Amino acid sequence: MSPLFILSGWPWNEHDVSLVSWRNVFEKAKSFGIDTHLVTISKNREWIFWDDIKSETTGIQEILAKNGVVFPLIHGTYGEDGKLQSLFEQSKVPFIWSWQKAMELTIDKQRTGDFLLKQGFRVPKSFEITNALEIHTIDVDFPVIVKPRDEGSSISLYKVQNIDELLTILTKELSFRKEILVQEFVKWREFTCGVVEIGGKVVPLLPTEIILTKGDLFDYDAKYKSGGCEEITPAEVDPEMIKSIQSIAMKVHETCGCKDISRTDMILNSRGEFVVLEVNTIPGMTGTSFIPAQLTASWYSTEIFIHSMMNKYSK
Repeated sequence: MSPLFILSGWPWNEHDVSLVSWRNVFEKAKSFGIDTHLVTISKNREWIFWDDIKSETTGIQEILAKNGVVFPLIHGTYGEDGKLQSLFEQSKVPFIWSWQKAMELTIDKQRTGDFLLKQGFRVPKSFEITNALEIHTIDVDFPVIVKPRDEGSSISLYKVQNIDELLTILTKELSFRKEILVQEFVKWREFTCGVVEIGGKVVPLLPTEIILTKGDLFDYDAKYKSGGCEEITPAEVDPEMIKSIQSIAMKVHETCGCKDISRTDMILNSRGEFVVLEVNTIPGMTGTSFIPAQLTASWYSTEIFIHSMMNKYSK
């Protein structure tokens, strides 16, 4: 079986999540006897093989020479926007997660929402803002959600109650971003559902319901700090609703051209309709992340998923 190279790091907002994910995947892969290596990506795009520092090009050549399989665990830009995947595709390095085109689509929340809407999915009404004063030209009902166009892990996510608060937040965020999204606030019950390929078959996992225990928004603190929310896996809903959630996650996975694994976040609104919030093509893989929990609940495991991927890609 080919060696596995786990890519982690990169100086972005989700750096810490990346590091925790790689430790979990590393331990699971080693427990299966897989020859596993860590590659840390620096802020200068140096590829650090333990103490051996290589350029991006020579790092890929090193993996290619060893017939390695790549498991990128870099969230946000570089890892989840198609840049890395483009390099792997051009170099013919086998890698886990989706292709470049799917990454380029799903990292962009506005583009993804527009695309899914055209495909018949329900999505929140959303506006791309490049100047805070543009808010006076759009039709919004408060509260609204403010979020970056191209980040994950609920970074810089706000629930805004009035126009003055909105202008303050937009002015702050647009001081270091080109654009930001103002989005309809959809309220009721929030779910997330993974789709994975196991043994050559693409299957939906049992979903998770997210119940906030502090505050009223599933932001970074709610996700990663103790006591912020309760994550119920599998969701305690009737079997028909489970099937509906899984069906939406499968359709989103297929429609967006994802491969290997994805996770779709959605809300069941007060009218009983599922609204798709976003698609995650490199979801967290920490010991407490949604995908590992859903794998276990679905009678699989993180180890089984990794082993399945290695069987798929090993030379």
